[in-house]
Amino acid sequence: MKRRTEGSSETQVLCLAMAILAIILSAASITLHVVGAGISVMIAVSSFSTAAAALVSLFVLLVAWANLRTSQGMLEEMRKQREAAERPNISVVTTPEPRRPGVLNLRVANTGRGPAYNVKVRFDPDIPWGESTLNTAGILSSIPVLGGGEKVEIFLAAGGQLRAEGYPTESIAHVTYFQVNVEVKPREPLTASFHVLLSAWLGHMQIRLKDMHELVEEVEDLKHALLIALEESQRNTQHESESN
Repeated sequence: MKRRTEGSSETQVLCLAMAILAIILSAASITLHVVGAGISVMIAVSSFSTAAAALVSLFVLLVAWANLRTSQGMLEEMRKQREAAERPNISVVTTPEPRRPGVLNLRVANTGRGPAYNVKVRFDPDIPWGESTLNTAGILSSIPVLGGGEKVEIFLAAGGQLRAEGYPTESIAHVTYFQVNVEVKPREPLTASFHVLLSAWLGHMQIRLKDMHELVEEVEDLKHALLIALEESQRNTQHESESN
């Protein structure tokens, strides 16, 4: 942006200099006419002045055309940047469940800013899911809207299920989605493909990290256990006192 500003300033100075030159030549032609200079001198100066003025006009026209093209290019670049910033970005990955060790989830996420419409995910080869498969179950065959930053996460496998014969070592997730609502303005769908590696999670070891909510629940459970133990201890002490 700084280079463009400097170039524009230099062009303006050059245009001003040429315009001043044309004005000086015109003033000289008028002065010669007033003082009664020779016809040949006046014609020469007038012709040179007219040529200079025409040259200045042509140069100004070229500069205006170049500035117009530059402005159009900047507007087009800004439009592309705005569309890129608002464009949805769908990803498909496998991820372990942080609160349940040994559980593997499948996550379809929109990491872009704009919403994605009519998201469809198909796996090749297909991946077992419960008593069916992900393709036949259709759970990911039609997601109406997936907003920017939103995700859909489903249970995929647990424990040693990945060692079963029905699970492939890897699969390719083919994703199609629309950037705008197809009901409003039909467009060509956006497509993407992702390698879903399942063999990478075989023998995966995981340490469960508890969050603050779980720690609060454990403290509450411990408090209730202590209250119950204290109540039972007081009841036993009272019973022994009554027996004596």
